[in-house]
Amino acid sequence: MVCKMMIGIILGLILSIFNNLKAQTTESRLVLCLGSEEEKLFKAKIQGPIVNLNKELLGQMVSVEKLVLKSNYYKVVCKNRSTKVSPSLKLLELILTRGPGIFTSTSDDTIYRGFQQNFLEDLQIKSGKIFLKFLSELQATTAIANCLNEEIPLLGQIAERYKVLETDIQFRDLIKSGEVPRIFKNLEQLNRIYKSCEQRKKKYIDSLDPAKNPKLK
Repeated sequence: MVCKMMIGIILGLILSIFNNLKAQTTESRLVLCLGSEEEKLFKAKIQGPIVNLNKELLGQMVSVEKLVLKSNYYKVVCKNRSTKVSPSLKLLELILTRGPGIFTSTSDDTIYRGFQQNFLEDLQIKSGKIFLKFLSELQATTAIANCLNEEIPLLGQIAERYKVLETDIQFRDLIKSGEVPRIFKNLEQLNRIYKSCEQRKKKYIDSLDPAKNPKLK
């Protein structure tokens, strides 16, 4: 009898430990995903907008505990092998378009869950500024001024709306339905955009060369 009770207690402890480890893994997997991306970018000696974005979102996510990216969204952000898009860029898109609903809490503390909700709502507001900062840094890496806005016209329109209002209004209130997914779809083709900007630059330089521009002769 005692033996059976001991076995039951041991099995209960093992199950408890397993569940705790499983919960910890689930809670930390997004941080591990962004951390792995950080390491990958560092080893590839990549710098610039995408590195800064990844650092920003990684910093945000490590600042709050027991917050889990729901499994279906986690797969889109970290396990999507059909695209080479950075996890941080995909995460930013989801925060912008779907908001706090992409996360769930594993905390039993009602007060802390309230803190988490406030954090997520604040993050969604911040995400608009994070996105515009990312785009500004991205524009600075193209071969010619304003090329990114010319390649993706929606960017200029949204940035202009934001400048006109100059408030803490949520980014989602500045955009029309479907605009953000269209922008991010274009951002998946950054290599093509960079090449196009290089061509624009070459065309502009050629236009200033009398040997290549008859109008200057």
